[in-house]
Amino acid sequence: MEGPEVVLPGPQPLPRQTRASMALYVEVYWSRFHPLYPVVHRATFGSSAEEVLRCAMAAVGTQYLDDAEHRRRGNQLHEYAWQEIKRILQWDIQVMQAILLCELFARFRGRKAATKPSKPFASLCSRVGGSVLAPRLVGSAPEPRRVGRESGTMASGVSFDA
Repeated sequence: MEGPEVVLPGPQPLPRQTRASMALYVEVYWSRFHPLYPVVHRATFGSSAEEVLRCAMAAVGTQYLDDAEHRRRGNQLHEYAWQEIKRILQWDIQVMQAILLCELFARFRGRKAATKPSKPFASLCSRVGGSVLAPRLVGSAPEPRRVGRESGTMASGVSFDA
């Protein structure tokens, strides 16, 4: 016997002005954030991109604009993206990119400075790299070394602390 299906409520819709400004914010993301941190592959990003990724990119883009209204909209976009992420059960690459961008926003630009990884980010790290939460560089171009005995995976120049 199956139990009732759990359906999480959707996030509050974005205000019209915030939604109308998203194209500007995504362009600012491409021009200011992307050259430093190319999280999203621009050549394959198009109209079929997940809305959650567009919202996360737009939220980051708002942080490069001086007006307080843009920053407020950035918080709305960030909150909307987090709520959508919580509803998505199967994560494709675009959802994972949105999680990373939302985590960066929360850590460095959000209303309250986050001091611990969010649950979606911790889950993403465990899915992508075993129970990895804190990557750190350990030098320049060392020889590849084994990361895990069972998996036989190799890493070059990056170690991961659990």
